[in-house]
Amino acid sequence: MPKAPALAALALLLSACAPAPARPVIGFVGIGTGTLQTDLAQLSFRDRFEPSQRELIGVVAFEHVADGTIVQADWHAPDDRAPPLGRTTVVTQSGAKIARFSFARNEDWDASPYLLNVFALVGEGEEQQTASGSVQFFIGMTDEEIAAYRDAYAAWEREEKDPSVEG
Repeated sequence: MPKAPALAALALLLSACAPAPARPVIGFVGIGTGTLQTDLAQLSFRDRFEPSQRELIGVVAFEHVADGTIVQADWHAPDDRAPPLGRTTVVTQSGAKIARFSFARNEDWDASPYLLNVFALVGEGEEQQTASGSVQFFIGMTDEEIAAYRDAYAAWEREEKDPSVEG
């Protein structure tokens, strides 16, 4: 009969030989109108919405994802320079390769740029594998307003990379 230290050493050896979890691979991140129950084929993914379209759905499609992967969605306005407006987390199960997130409101949306950031995490500690993706979308904005926002954001990015550069 093996002794306790021998069993502990065997357990440690077996856990060290276990393969690291496979990295999740995100193939698509999109926003459409609908609910969590709306058939995927009926979702019309786009980047512009009217403020009155109160039920938005975020969809993440994985090329590869393991059961038990934590998928977290953060949404921001206007972008990730601002704290998240909300956060939702789901855990993949039963071979599912699609994660959905509902962004529903009881009142019209504020006209603004919005950003959905998605993070997928599997494993723990040094064995943890991650993937991320994002999609920018606009509610109640004209083409000119979107272009002005994108120009301002690009100027901010340049400034962040090199503070001596202006606009």
